[in-house]
Amino acid sequence: MAGELRETISVLTPHGDVESWSVRAVREDTGNWRVEASDGREEVWTGSGGHLFEAVCDLRTAPEAAGFRFLIAGARVDSG
Repeated sequence: MAGELRETISVLTPHGDVESWSVRAVREDTGNWRVEASDGREEVWTGSGGHLFEAVCDLRTAPEAAGFRFLIAGARVDSG
């Protein structure tokens, strides 16, 4: 692997609770990015793309369809 980033982010659940999720971004030898988010229980979501931003957008698709909201800069309700 060419590089790795780890971060903890806040996520708003469909029930209105805020949880801390672990996020891991890996730049693979091919130059593509793979991003994984884990709720610390059983769910792990993944996304991939040629750029880190693209991989994060891909990652967010399934959790947001399930009602989760990533509370990251520029995505918060109160960021406007």
